Amino acid sequence: MATRVTCVDPGPAASAKNTAGPGLPDNSRNDSKGRRPMVDEHRTPQTEPERVFPIPRPASGNDPRFTLGLLLDVKQVLVQHGYPMDQATGPDHLALKQALFRFLYASTDGGER
Repeated sequence: MATRVTCVDPGPAASAKNTAGPGLPDNSRNDSKGRRPMVDEHRTPQTEPERVFPIPRPASGNDPRFTLGLLLDVKQVLVQHGYPMDQATGPDHLALKQALFRFLYASTDGGER
């Protein structure tokens, strides 16, 4: 006895262009001009805020705000956040002072470092 297999024609495949499957974004929305955004397309341009630092170096070369007290305050904040600055050596203090200075002040040639 022969088994007869019949296939049921499911008809034309549905367009996947505007349908979202599990975990896929719904691309059927239009923007204000009737266009469909691409996946991961930002709807509004994001601009970086203008930087405040580095500030210009004082003409005299000395800024009365950049003191040993400032360095010790930064060191204490690092200790409070769990960094081992309480065990820091002389070279560590010098590196911290230089990093803080580079963050705060523009280089002498007028550009950033």
